[in-house]
Amino acid sequence: MNLFDAGELIKALRKAKGLSQSELCDDMVDQPLLSKIENGKRPSWQVFERLMQRLGEDPQRYLQDYVVKGEKRILDLRIQIKRLLNEGKPSATNEAELLMGELEREKAFKEEDHQQFLLRNKAIIAHQRGEYEEMLSLSLMAIKLTKPAFDEDKIAGYALFYDEIRLIEQIAVAYHHMNENERAIKIFEQLKEAVNKTYNVSNDETPRIKLGILYNLSNALGLAKEYEKAIRNCDEGIKLCYLNYNSFYYPLFLSNKSAGLLYLNKEKEGKEMLKMACALFYGLNRLTELEYTKTGVAAQFGITVSMEWFCHSHQTDAKT
Repeated sequence: MNLFDAGELIKALRKAKGLSQSELCDDMVDQPLLSKIENGKRPSWQVFERLMQRLGEDPQRYLQDYVVKGEKRILDLRIQIKRLLNEGKPSATNEAELLMGELEREKAFKEEDHQQFLLRNKAIIAHQRGEYEEMLSLSLMAIKLTKPAFDEDKIAGYALFYDEIRLIEQIAVAYHHMNENERAIKIFEQLKEAVNKTYNVSNDETPRIKLGILYNLSNALGLAKEYEKAIRNCDEGIKLCYLNYNSFYYPLFLSNKSAGLLYLNKEKEGKEMLKMACALFYGLNRLTELEYTKTGVAAQFGITVSMEWFCHSHQTDAKT
């Protein structure tokens, strides 16, 4: 792909999916701008990225061929920052903060997309450090850069690009940690509706975003003792994991579902689900999550989880 055929690509994909310009924009991009792009105007990477997301395409496929030198430096910094923060280690977080300082010094930093990226990742750092009020404040500042009239009660009606979805999810997580769980549930439920409406065409990233929302919603519902609703969201997540070969969220949903079943006194089903979750955590070498699960069920339900207990169950299942 060269620098001048982005509009042709967008137009071809839009027509292939039967979308009008208005339907593709859906308040995410100005329609007059889209018309100019399809007639030869080169969009910024940020606009191109949003349109590709909306069309169910992975914009990263075009990254190396699309961006020019000045943009590449900024995008490389962003990729490094995300990678470091995903590690979740204090040393990696400190390194990410240094790179965020470099990003702020770039000439193109004044663009709202880069400012929003910076605020969102500062909020992630606040989350990692348990500073939930700061996390909420930064996330609200960030979302208002692209949604100036942001209203928690109107989320379901928004057309959202991926970074906005993640920001609103961070807002809900902050409320969850600040003991405003009902508020968090309301936001997660609206966000789920908005994502299902906006992204009826899916790419690799869309299922991961949906799985994150479903998982956080099931956590919040469990805390609110709405166990039946929590289980339904877990089942939805489990099905989505199957369809998309997602092994990261699968044991998390099994663990949450097992807790819901045990709270509803469905001991046999709950224990079987718990064994499956523990076996997967062990098999995937996610020992911290395994230990957290073992500690939780021991405290809440008096169930002692040993390696022999879940490994024997896993081996037996494999032979049948």
